[in-house]
Amino acid sequence: MKNKILYLLIICISGCLPMVGKVGYAEIIKPLEASAAVAEDKNTRCDSLPTPQWEEGYATITGKTLNYDPEKDDNHNAQIYPRSSFGRYLDQKHGTVAVDSLGNYKLVVKLYQTHQPCYIDIPGYYGLMYLSPGDSMSVTVDFAGCRAQEHPGNEGSVTFVGGSDFELNNMLATNEVHDVIRNSFGNRNGFNKKYSDNSAFVDAVMAHRAAQYAYVDSLLFTDRMKQVLRLNIDCDAAEALLTAPIYRIVKPDTAYYSFLRNLRVDNKMLRWASDYDRVISYCSNLHLPDNGPKIAQIDADILESLLERGKLNSAETALVEEMLRYNIDRLPEDVLNDRRERFSRRVEWLCDSLRINGAIKETADKLQAMLADENICDARKICNGYLNFISEIEKNYGISMQSYHTELNNDVFGRETSAFFETNNGAIDALFDKYDSDYLLIKQRHDMARNIKRFTDITNIDNNELRQNLVISIYSDILSEGDLIPDDVFDEEIKNFSPVAVSFLTEQNNILRQTLAKAVSNVCQMSPDDDGDKIILNLVEKHRGKMIFIDIWNTWCGACLGAMADHEQEKGDYIDKVAFVYLADETSPETLWNERIKSISGDHYRLPLNQHQSLMQRFNFQGYPSYIIIGTNGDILLTTNHIPSLTELDNWLN
Repeated sequence: MKNKILYLLIICISGCLPMVGKVGYAEIIKPLEASAAVAEDKNTRCDSLPTPQWEEGYATITGKTLNYDPEKDDNHNAQIYPRSSFGRYLDQKHGTVAVDSLGNYKLVVKLYQTHQPCYIDIPGYYGLMYLSPGDSMSVTVDFAGCRAQEHPGNEGSVTFVGGSDFELNNMLATNEVHDVIRNSFGNRNGFNKKYSDNSAFVDAVMAHRAAQYAYVDSLLFTDRMKQVLRLNIDCDAAEALLTAPIYRIVKPDTAYYSFLRNLRVDNKMLRWASDYDRVISYCSNLHLPDNGPKIAQIDADILESLLERGKLNSAETALVEEMLRYNIDRLPEDVLNDRRERFSRRVEWLCDSLRINGAIKETADKLQAMLADENICDARKICNGYLNFISEIEKNYGISMQSYHTELNNDVFGRETSAFFETNNGAIDALFDKYDSDYLLIKQRHDMARNIKRFTDITNIDNNELRQNLVISIYSDILSEGDLIPDDVFDEEIKNFSPVAVSFLTEQNNILRQTLAKAVSNVCQMSPDDDGDKIILNLVEKHRGKMIFIDIWNTWCGACLGAMADHEQEKGDYIDKVAFVYLADETSPETLWNERIKSISGDHYRLPLNQHQSLMQRFNFQGYPSYIIIGTNGDILLTTNHIPSLTELDNWLN
């Protein structure tokens, strides 16, 4: 109580008491949602909020939960989740500690910037806060100050004392701020489905942003607090627009992404936003319409990078060199010009003979313009354009174009090329099975360079720091999927980043390397005749006396891979008490599956598709990842699509 009185005295003296007006959120937000007016960018007008700087260090939080009852309260841990534009953290162990029976705990967390957004999850409270390296802060939660009716999960009144941003942190714990956060594009799917036109959708998101700005302006908060909220609103608006192409039926074109310039996603002040890492991640892989069928040949740059790694023997080197000789990206200029003329004549003949009009005629006209443009020397682009055209005719006119596909193959590559790939198909498959991890890394780097170039071309945003953040975000995702960053990547690319960024990636890479060294993965078999119930019975029998944690996943599921990497960091305290079982199916390519499980300790099964589906249906699972937790007596304790923390197992183990 003394701490709380002291805090109130301090902020009253400094004129920072976080008061709010009487006007409610709903009264302001609804009238403005009908307007398409774009909010004025006030985040550049208030200079009282400092620009976060890259800085490495630790912060300490000492906590106390008053009126804490371990028998009644579900949460027995204190956890903190730092957010950064660098991307996801692999190691959260430093950010999770047990709360003792008196409600006391101490958290030490590694940070990489000043004013770094973090989510704190402690008995009685969950919310956003800010920490800087070197901060020492105390947090007191009192269950007697109950706000459960307003915000379930934030049952206790909370007071922050100490640290660089304690005033902001206390304001962030108020109901009014939770209103802003809770109403910030929370129902994205509803937003997405409401508008079929992309332009109307963007206008609606920006109008919602304007409404939230107005609500923030109505609050009697400090300018610093209002600017923090606006930055988080901008970040949420960008995320809503960036994720929309994943769900929307109408796919955006490049013009759609102009909002990235309007929201200034390269603004360094957005480091204050808690979800800026997600915005950076989505920017590094913009969703654009699929341009249809593609020439199925590996890019020449990827093949050359595979040669440069120096791991191939002489026979493998000769094979890759032959693949390069026949590669479409190495088509001689005279051959390419000959193909242009042939394609142009055929397009003209098909348009005349089939009396093509409408959308396909527009496609034909664009193709002819590309074929006539001698400045376009990308053979892959030209051939893909022609392939798309004949595929559209096949689809829309119901005419078999198989002869044209065959002719295209012979025209582009020649019969000698076709014969080479047909003869060496087995050797090529064996080569890429052997060097699968090298190929994946090279392809990831190739795709990364392409995606970043596409981002800069579309948005005209190109500065070194944003480019660095895009690259680091991609490498963070690679690490989270269990793939190490090789030393040559550090030497060629990462060494030129800022010292803090290099330290971040080096540390995360070393954490994963240690995890891989410790991981013991067992490839197991199960009778293909077992249905969902029988699978569970067999696992209970095999691991009798242990709790069983079943993770149902697949290699193509990004959320699955991220969760598995996080769980691997938490297993130390549970490995003797819990059996970890991982169930994938045949949609996970076997070579990739074998590679992925190397970093995940436990028993691994790759089930036939029908058997896997039987298990999913038995527990009514709708997606991935899915989890089943079985008690030591064989009872099913939990089935969920929610990604659990392993600390939740303590509820049953204890």
